[in-house]
Amino acid sequence: MRSHSHRSTALAAVLASFAALGLAAGPALAGGGMIHACANRRTGALRLAARCRRDERPVVWSFRGPAGAQGAAGAPGKTGPAGPAGPAAGPATGALSGSYPGPTLNITGADNGASGCKNGEALISISPLAVLSCGPGVYVDSGEDVGVAPSQLSNAAFGSLTTGHGNTAVGFDALLSVTSGAANTASGAGALYGLTSGQDNAATGFGALSSDTMGGSNTGMGSGALHVNQVSDNNAAFGYAALGNATTGPNSAFGANALVSDTSGLLNTAVGRAALSSNTVGSQDVAVGDGALLNDNGSNNAVVGQNAGAQLTGGSGNTLIGENAGANLTGADSDNIDIGSAGQSGDTGVIRIGGSSQSSLYIPAAENNVGTTQAAALEIDTTTGQIGVATSSERFKTDIRALGRGALSRLMMLRPVSYRYRAAYVHGPNPLQYGLIAEQVARVYPNLVARDARGRPYTVLYQELPVLLLAQVQRQQRELRALRTDGREIRHLQAEVAALMRRLG
Repeated sequence: MRSHSHRSTALAAVLASFAALGLAAGPALAGGGMIHACANRRTGALRLAARCRRDERPVVWSFRGPAGAQGAAGAPGKTGPAGPAGPAAGPATGALSGSYPGPTLNITGADNGASGCKNGEALISISPLAVLSCGPGVYVDSGEDVGVAPSQLSNAAFGSLTTGHGNTAVGFDALLSVTSGAANTASGAGALYGLTSGQDNAATGFGALSSDTMGGSNTGMGSGALHVNQVSDNNAAFGYAALGNATTGPNSAFGANALVSDTSGLLNTAVGRAALSSNTVGSQDVAVGDGALLNDNGSNNAVVGQNAGAQLTGGSGNTLIGENAGANLTGADSDNIDIGSAGQSGDTGVIRIGGSSQSSLYIPAAENNVGTTQAAALEIDTTTGQIGVATSSERFKTDIRALGRGALSRLMMLRPVSYRYRAAYVHGPNPLQYGLIAEQVARVYPNLVARDARGRPYTVLYQELPVLLLAQVQRQQRELRALRTDGREIRHLQAEVAALMRRLG
């Protein structure tokens, strides 16, 4: 008994020492309330361990006693201080329903204490206290007018509307002045701002059609499009400032600054950036292409191509087709047709087709000729490229003289040859041909040779040769007749001589 009591006392001391050292339960303090230790066989010293050495023997104790009865409940704590008061109720009517944490707020409307958003106002904010704020911005009426504008508007959209209907306005001051206008559509700040009674207009962009008051069936798309137009009808402008200064119409402009300077021109059509941009009063012009008819103020021009007719300032009746077509025409050059040609300054009534990059001209053969009674040969000036028909009437000519012996005496100096063209200048068969060499003809008859732009002999004016040959034949015929007359006289004289000889026997 002493031994057991002694061990218990020692164990209690060990456990107390471990507890004082703050040792946590480990393998030696296994679950189930058991303590595993090792006792030295010689000295009896104890140590907590799950395994013992050879000079130790294992010792196990149960340290969990039976559970005691539950103690009495402690006294309640003190009541905490009250929380801060909730915010004051907002002006919105309605009530909370449900319970925390998911209450429901039923709002029946409010406008800072008023009766809700009125016609011409829009809901612009809801405060954290569920206060509704309304302001100008939305308008709907029984005439199918719809307006939307920012809340800072002092007047609601359609501020002057009386009897108009079917209008749609989106933007600050859009359609602000309309009274009886109908079926108008304005989108953009100031679009159709001044319109009062016009109909069927459509304006999109800042200030588009902003000065129009009574015009109808106009379409302006782009900032400043048809900005100045007031009363004219049936205009179409698409692009920044297109037809921005036009006061009359109808005109059609497609492209930034197209017809931007036009004021009173009529029936113009401009397609392309800055097309007809300097035209102010010209009418019935058609310009298609970037910068087409850029500076022209004439009328009845038809131009297609980038920068075509760009230097014309007052020309009329021109037809220009192709990039830079008629680009060299200046001032009031008129009635020209330039197709793929830049033309020349000062041209009037001139037709030019192609430029330096074209080296061949093909015209399809017709199934039937034009008739021998009306046919005429064409001539081409190889220096200027002019094509025409040589005139023969006396009314076109002066200094008319008969061809003399001197002009015809050189015909026998011409050298007819046979030849074939070099391969580089042949398209198809290359048969043996007959003719003259321009350089040789130039030495005999300089006027019978056409020269190129550099002054070199280019071709023989074969159409002139028959005239020389005819004159030569006529001269020879006269000489032959003279010879025949001389022969008759000779034969008569011979007969007389023979008769005298017979008499003289």
